[in-house]
Amino acid sequence: MRLALSDIRINDDCPEYKPEHGAHCHTKSRKICIRRGNIVDRIVWHESGHALYWSRTDDERAAAAASIGCYGITEGEFPRSGILTSYGATDQYEDFAEWFEWAMCYLYHTQTGSTGVDLTLVDASDPRYLAHLLVLRDWGAINRAQYDELEPLFTVRLGGVPMR
Repeated sequence: MRLALSDIRINDDCPEYKPEHGAHCHTKSRKICIRRGNIVDRIVWHESGHALYWSRTDDERAAAAASIGCYGITEGEFPRSGILTSYGATDQYEDFAEWFEWAMCYLYHTQTGSTGVDLTLVDASDPRYLAHLLVLRDWGAINRAQYDELEPLFTVRLGGVPMR
């Protein structure tokens, strides 16, 4: 993660800010800008997820998106189809950032994060959830122990043994 992120700036005048967003990750430089009033862990993690995403090669990003492949329908109840939030359903960039934000908030028990994802709605037989976790692990966003902590939330088990 440290290698993916080039810089974090706290400012209110980033030319890339959209009115509805409190932060931005520049795709080429992987520099994060955060508005002064939005300095909370979940936003830093979300934008850090973007930095990690943009640090990967085009082929790596394409392979990750191909394993999920159901973007564009943001209406309805989430999680579904391997996507945790309606914002994550907009495209693969936001999907990855939402997953990273959720994982960090869940693992570190933050009070400001996206741990409000209703995990009872997860269809653990859908392999796209586990595909997300594998990308997070393989790209270094989470380590093996963190993967092992999260994996049971997204895996159907029979007699304690994962069914894949």
